[in-house]
Amino acid sequence: MNYLELDKFKACECGTTVESSSDLDIKYKYTWIGWFFWSMGTTAIPTNIIFNCTKCNKTFEHLKDKELIKYYIFYKKN
Repeated sequence: MNYLELDKFKACECGTTVESSSDLDIKYKYTWIGWFFWSMGTTAIPTNIIFNCTKCNKTFEHLKDKELIKYYIFYKKN
C-alpha cells in the first residue's frame, strides 16, 4: 500500500479531504526540540496536524494520535 487511505480521516462538509491540494490549509505543531531539528534541515514528526478548509474556513480534522500522524506524513502526496 503506497497511498493514503482517506477513510481514516474526516472530510469537510463541502467535500475537502486531507489530500485536497487547492482548498486545504495544513498547520503542523512541533515540540521545541522538533522545531530545532526541523530548522536544522532534518525530518521531525509533528505532535499535532490541523487541517483547515479554505472554502468554508472550518477546521475539519485535528490529528493528535502519533501513529495516525506518522501514517499521514509517510503516505501524503508530496
